[in-house]
Amino acid sequence: MMQVPLEVIAAVMELVPVPCSLIELEARVSEGLPASALLVCVESVTVSVKVQRTLLAQISSKVIYRRDMRQLTRDESEKTERLARVLAAALHIWGNLSDARQYLATPHMLLNGQTPLDVVLTELGALRVEELLWTLFYGLPA
Repeated sequence: MMQVPLEVIAAVMELVPVPCSLIELEARVSEGLPASALLVCVESVTVSVKVQRTLLAQISSKVIYRRDMRQLTRDESEKTERLARVLAAALHIWGNLSDARQYLATPHMLLNGQTPLDVVLTELGALRVEELLWTLFYGLPA
């Protein structure tokens, strides 16, 4: 399975400085990403404020209720990175944010009728969505 460049994943989360390697990104995720990475990622992947709040609550209810929070936990950071990685892949494959959002919000039969956003927060769910995206990219039968 192809992987989107690290710079694109970092750009989705607006990480500064941009990690130079997967090892560096992994270390930053382990230490806790800035809460701003989650907010930017969720705002990018969804249009509706209601969907944004729902997705934020699934990842970190603290971000919704505690505006002073500056750093995510490791678990929250892992979920944020997965979301960013899948969004980066969707952007690469669809070519624009509007189509990528639509794909991520549309139920898919190979995801048991769930949307990619419904399953992306677990590592296995993110892998399933990425596999579907690359299957589309290469024009392979699903």
